[in-house]
Amino acid sequence: MPTTTHYALEKAGAAGVQNKWALYDGNFDRIEAGRTFKATAGGALAAGDLVYLNSSRQAVKATNANRPLLGFALSAASAGQDVYVRQEGLVTVSSWAWTPGSLLYPSTTTAGALTATPTSGVFQPPVAVALTATTIWIFTGGLQAVLADGSVGTAKLADGSVTNPKIANSAVTSDKISPPLRLADGSAAAPTYSYSGDTDTGIYRAGADTLAIATGGTDRVRVEPPGDGEVALLVQRNVGGTYTVQKVLLGPPDSGGTGYRVLRVPN
Repeated sequence: MPTTTHYALEKAGAAGVQNKWALYDGNFDRIEAGRTFKATAGGALAAGDLVYLNSSRQAVKATNANRPLLGFALSAASAGQDVYVRQEGLVTVSSWAWTPGSLLYPSTTTAGALTATPTSGVFQPPVAVALTATTIWIFTGGLQAVLADGSVGTAKLADGSVTNPKIANSAVTSDKISPPLRLADGSAAAPTYSYSGDTDTGIYRAGADTLAIATGGTDRVRVEPPGDGEVALLVQRNVGGTYTVQKVLLGPPDSGGTGYRVLRVPN
């Protein structure tokens, strides 16, 4: 961009990086709105390359793994040369051939490249949308989104098309939830574990050390510590249309045959 003049120059924190809100393009006699940074190229760059700042504060080609991202190079540059990087607004590259309306993502394999096809199972928010075949609009939030911390091996987020969502936290190295997982007690009418098509059927905590199974919003089975002569099970019974939950009791020794006891429910 040898004939480009820059306006509204102000410092942007780190040494060697400058911030501009507009570029005047003398080649086309137009002002392009957008937040633009001036940085030093850390390697060969082409116009439209997606870049990030390396540890030496130089702009280098980026993949999805290099988040947060800085923006898009507006012109080609060699290592050590100044390069202007667009972080907000429009970028036009004549060699692009996007489908208008396509969301664009950082490549997970090719440094500096974009793709219209996100990689399955990878945290990869879009960084731009194609307005025309050769012009994109940058999503600043997409550039600044960061990956999970280094202790997570395969963190995965779910959207509506995912049928097996997985979540990871910083304590695990595989896609699982690390225990303990503590939930609300729930009730017979609204069990803690239930179903989208049957919300009053499921499992909940009925009290201290008591687990209950409900169907139709009513207790059917409970498991709790047994007393003397009892088992840990309570069941619902229906006698003449009257429903009650009763403890299951143990019969006398050998009442179910030698070496066995019968299980009894009160009248």
